[in-house]
Amino acid sequence: MASNDVALRQFLRTLKHVLRADTTLAETERALDKWTIIASQALYFERRELLEIAIKLLHDAYVALPVAGTDLTEKRLAVVVRLYALGSLAVRLGDWEALRAIVLQPAKIHSADNDYVHSSWIRHGHVEAARAGLTKDDDDTGAYLISASRRLVVAQPSMRPDLPDALVPHAGNPASDDALLNSLCQFDILYCLLVLTEGQTSVRSMYPSSAAFDETRADPALVTVAGDSAARATLFPNSTDAEIAQAIYNVVRLTMQEAFKFGGRWWGPPPSVQAFLAAHGQPEA
Repeated sequence: MASNDVALRQFLRTLKHVLRADTTLAETERALDKWTIIASQALYFERRELLEIAIKLLHDAYVALPVAGTDLTEKRLAVVVRLYALGSLAVRLGDWEALRAIVLQPAKIHSADNDYVHSSWIRHGHVEAARAGLTKDDDDTGAYLISASRRLVVAQPSMRPDLPDALVPHAGNPASDDALLNSLCQFDILYCLLVLTEGQTSVRSMYPSSAAFDETRADPALVTVAGDSAARATLFPNSTDAEIAQAIYNVVRLTMQEAFKFGGRWWGPPPSVQAFLAAHGQPEA
């Protein structure tokens, strides 16, 4: 094992020491930024074993956090924002196996309750943060996770090894072809679909933050699921096409309903996705 690999793994094993109750939020965020850079580079350079270790050790530290405390909720939210950052890179690379690993990590609602466990730590952290009022800055747009993650990745080029600065404008409204924002919206939709279809607990709760953005940003994720059988098989190995179609219908309908709060920028999926729904017994979304 190369010496730099040893150093990376040593750092990853320290996450449990910085993602805990008695560290400051600033310390935790610095460590999480390092984690995101390591995980992003491992994903980009196809270091699968290192990526798997990074996700496992972060998840171990996340679920070990005590339940109560606003400062702990802030730390959970910081984790989720960085999962979106890593997930958006998985989308841009078309690494569906990695995307599954990022999303499908469970988290208990309460340490003593083994029956009520979220299928994804993303939803667990988001719910806790919303209850604590930590996402209010973006209440008007409903897009806290996506917006916060975009700001983070814009400021940290090492978290986007595939996107040079020229393709990631720092100011103003992102263009319709903004690769970073679009991949964040697509990750958001895929996370929702994965929880509904492949979640391993009874709590398959999710929320489409991409409802706050134009549907054209997220549509490519739906088109991929409906039209690419290889991607579909990798993303949803335990689900039938009929189950996937039902999940698409449910997620799209929910997103359309939520979008009305932000100006109604979702009107239904592209024709190829509608055709997939119809072929598997679902009504028009």
